[in-house]
Amino acid sequence: LGGVEGQQIPPEVAQLADKLDAVLSLVLQFIDSQLARVAEEEALTGHSTRKSRFLQAFLDVFERRCLPCPRSKFVQFVWFHLCSKCPSFVNPFITRLLKKGMGWREAGMVRQGAFFYVSSFLSRAAFLDKSTVSDVLAQLLLWCAGYVLHFRGETLTPSPELVKALAPLATVYPPRQQSSAPTH
Repeated sequence: LGGVEGQQIPPEVAQLADKLDAVLSLVLQFIDSQLARVAEEEALTGHSTRKSRFLQAFLDVFERRCLPCPRSKFVQFVWFHLCSKCPSFVNPFITRLLKKGMGWREAGMVRQGAFFYVSSFLSRAAFLDKSTVSDVLAQLLLWCAGYVLHFRGETLTPSPELVKALAPLATVYPPRQQSSAPTH
């Protein structure tokens, strides 16, 4: 195995990479098998309860086990695969990431991780449509502007159009209250 600029990759690193590839392959096979079962159930009954349970379980495990872990580089590929196979999972995944990233009560590491994941997902998931990417970027930009103004002690005096656009963010970015300022 060649490394950077012709350097050899140590054998123990190569072994770990092979193990990671094997585990990742098993996870992707599991996802594919579960989605096949969902498709079978939908074909037989016209709907699937398994699909929503599967998504909820994946979101919960991701939120509890993966999101708090700093520098987890490969979990995103599981989500890329899952969302590319089942586009109806894209919105719940992005929504969960945005709520975690914008949530005042979340630990800084969780918030930062959520923003890392959403930015990686938006920039690398080629199957996302342009409107999804631009809508999420607009939400992030509005949140960033509100965040900066919040810590300056200023308020945003938005136009009616902006108020309408910001409405979905009202629950994740509450108005500033003097007695309980959030920590960063």
